[in-house]
Amino acid sequence: MRTRIRTSLASAASAAAVLAGGLAAAGPAAAESGVTAASCQSAKTITVSGGKAKYTECRRTYNGKKQSSVSLTLWDEAYCANPFARVLIGSYDVTFTHFDPYLSGESRDFKTGWHNGADAKVWLDVRRTCHGGDLA
Repeated sequence: MRTRIRTSLASAASAAAVLAGGLAAAGPAAAESGVTAASCQSAKTITVSGGKAKYTECRRTYNGKKQSSVSLTLWDEAYCANPFARVLIGSYDVTFTHFDPYLSGESRDFKTGWHNGADAKVWLDVRRTCHGGDLA
């Protein structure tokens, strides 16, 4: 039981070190638990009429399995626009949305956490929600 708890704590500590340090090595705890230091790509931006998403994808190996995570910022850039971003990592599939019918230009940050999969795919779309139609 102690070994399992110690491994979980080491994994949590190394994940925190990776998130805090970006490309920095996670340290000795990572070597003990089978975690390699994460490598992050440069930020990418997707822009569509009424919204924008900027995201960074990171990759690591955890106990021999490739994992990815995405840190995403989503902007609502038009009145009544409802931008939503879909992130797919292996079998993990999630949709994030940021909607404020009165304020545009606001942003919101999202993080997926680590999921099994060697690559992440990100899509962005915007729907007009106040008047029932898509943005042109």
